[in-house]
Amino acid sequence: MESDAVDKLLLLIPAFYGMTLGILFFLIYFACKYQFERRRHEFGVYLMLGMRRSKLFGMLLAEDFLTSILAMLMDLPVAVVLSEIVSLVTAKLVGMGIIGHQFSLSWSAIEWTLAGFLAIKLTALLILSGRISRQEIGTLLSQPTNRPKSKCHLLSMDWLLYAEV
Repeated sequence: MESDAVDKLLLLIPAFYGMTLGILFFLIYFACKYQFERRRHEFGVYLMLGMRRSKLFGMLLAEDFLTSILAMLMDLPVAVVLSEIVSLVTAKLVGMGIIGHQFSLSWSAIEWTLAGFLAIKLTALLILSGRISRQEIGTLLSQPTNRPKSKCHLLSMDWLLYAEV
């Protein structure tokens, strides 16, 4: 009876992994989209100065890959420590005690985590850089119309109008 329940729980792991990657994709996509919107003037200047779009994509890919690797190098040890803490607390709650607990590390889980994270980062980068590469240099350099102007800018413009009068 117990082994059937464990087998059914183990069958849920791929579905849970897929749902987690889906949620993580949208989080990464919107974070990268915000970052690209903040850097659109920079991309326009690069293109205006003669950088090829493929070179710009390569630069973005290299930046993204480097930050992803650094994030994984910092976050995976933290994740291992946190999972061991959860495992120890669970062992204590079950009544097994800390003495009966064994440290376990799944290298295949780490590999799947790395592969899934890098795959969704690459997918988000491909989608967003495709949108950037289709835009003209003038639209990259212009102010977006959906972003409200800051009050500080409006106040300085009012001051300028009063100064001219």
